[in-house]
Parts: sequence; C-alpha cells; structure tokens
Amino acid sequence: MAYIIMLLVGVAITILMFNVSLTKDALEAYRDEAILNQTRIEETQERTAAIVRMVSESEEPDMETIRKINSAASYLQTMIDEMLDELLISVNQENISLENLNNLDHEGAGRDIIVYSGWGRDFVTRARDYQTMLLGIVDDPIASNQIQDHLEFTGTVWYMEWGPRDVIYDPLIRIYYKHTDISKGIALAQYVAIDYLINK
Repeated sequence: MAYIIMLLVGVAITILMFNVSLTKDALEAYRDEAILNQTRIEETQERTAAIVRMVSESEEPDMETIRKINSAASYLQTMIDEMLDELLISVNQENISLENLNNLDHEGAGRDIIVYSGWGRDFVTRARDYQTMLLGIVDDPIASNQIQDHLEFTGTVWYMEWGPRDVIYDPLIRIYYKHTDISKGIALAQYVAIDYLINK
C-alpha cells in the first residue's frame, strides 16, 4: 500500500512539474537567445552570399548546384519567416516585434499555426529533402557530419522531443526560439555545403 501511495505521489509531482509555467526569467532568456540567433543567421547568410558572389564571377563548375542549394535553403527560410510573423500576429499586440512582445507565454499559437494547419508536417518534409540533397552532394565525412548536426531537427529523436505534441503546449516565445535555432541550422548547413563545393 505504501508503495502505491509513493508511486502516485511521484506521478503527481511529475505531472505538476510539466505543467508549471516557465518563469519570467526563463521566458526572457528564450527571447534573448532568439534575438541572438537572428543575428547569427544574418551573419551566416551574408558570409554565404559573399562567397557565392566571389565564385559567380569565375568559372566555378558547381555553380548550378550552388544555385540549387541556395534556392532550397531560401524556400525553407521563407517558410520559417512567414510562420514566425504569424506567431507574433496571433498575440494581437499593436506594432509588435520580437523585441517588444509583451505576452511571451501566450499559448495556442503553435497548435493553430504549426500543427493543425499542417505547416509543421510540410516544413519537416521539405527540410528532410534539403538534408538528403546536401548529403548527396557532400562526400566528405567531416562536412557531412556538420550538415547532419546543423539539421538535427529533421531526425526522429529531435522530432520526438520537440515535435507537434510539445508545440501544442509550448509558450509562444519558446516556439519562436526553437524555430530561429532551426533557421540558423539551415543557414549553417547551406554554408558548409557551398564551402565544400568551392574548396574540394
């Protein structure tokens, strides 16, 4: 009997822990990291664009492949940017931006915008195609490992931990952060693949 009581208490504590809202400091930390990710994404994209401009003026034999990589990465980034805009709009705050977002713990947006709309399913499918394309181009094991690390969100374990079930209950700022991290991974994988093609 005592064992059953202890077990029930343990289950109750676990459920309580999962339902406790994130603290204000934690929510702000997600915002700070999301802003930092956006800076990193811009820097990576600028660096990638610079090396592409440089080689486009030469007779780079893999230029067509580089254009395909850029096109696929750009499509995924656009999907994420549009989704992030919809997340902010869902809060119904005037002149909203990530920096002035007041309702960091707003819930329900992930459920409607990512899961029920089918956006998440479509995005993961496209992202997995992107990874397959890059790994088919890059045959250096180190570069391939880097690409897989940057695109880990396409994997089964990541999807189990950060998938639709979590998105439904996540506060808006946590969803926003996770997808800036995904966006950063796409940009870094793009850079690794293009750098490999140019310097192989």
